[in-house]
Amino acid sequence: MKVKKSIGAIIVSLISVIFCGVFYGCGGSESSGENGYKTGNTVSNFTLTEYFDEENGTYKLQDDLDENRVVVLYFWYIGCSPCEEDIPELGGLAEQYSDKLSVVIAHSSEINASSIDMLETYVKDTKNWSFYSLDNVHFTLDNSGGKSVYDKFGGDNVYPTVAVIDGNGTLRFSYSSVLTDGFYTDLQTLLR
Repeated sequence: MKVKKSIGAIIVSLISVIFCGVFYGCGGSESSGENGYKTGNTVSNFTLTEYFDEENGTYKLQDDLDENRVVVLYFWYIGCSPCEEDIPELGGLAEQYSDKLSVVIAHSSEINASSIDMLETYVKDTKNWSFYSLDNVHFTLDNSGGKSVYDKFGGDNVYPTVAVIDGNGTLRFSYSSVLTDGFYTDLQTLLR
């Protein structure tokens, strides 16, 4: 009887690990896509559609690069439960380090122009993520044609994917996982 329970527990554990790794990227592994950026590479400028910015409607990496600033690029999609738990944490970090940190929260599922209103409502009303209005938080869409920005940062259909870029435009680290202790440690080192 004990052997059957032990085997059953092992099978359930293995299925959980596989499910988590395949669907949520829970492994905390460093990522880089085929032909994508690797830690230490200089990130070329990219532009994303910013859906709360009435003035110009775009986010450009080059506008955020400053030797005293760090950019956290976070790829997610509506329906990714781990992503939706991480995003308020990123909002808290943006508030705490407003002079040193920019947070770019990039929705990377296909979305058309008519869906932007739905996405704004989701962020503002459904989730009540009030930090969307901070100057250093950018809610964006990765709807660039061809090879998406997500693909260049290791996008392999694992969400969330997180990239941290220093003020010189160098990719310092990238993970396909939820925010881990390692992420916070690495980020704290850069923010000093």
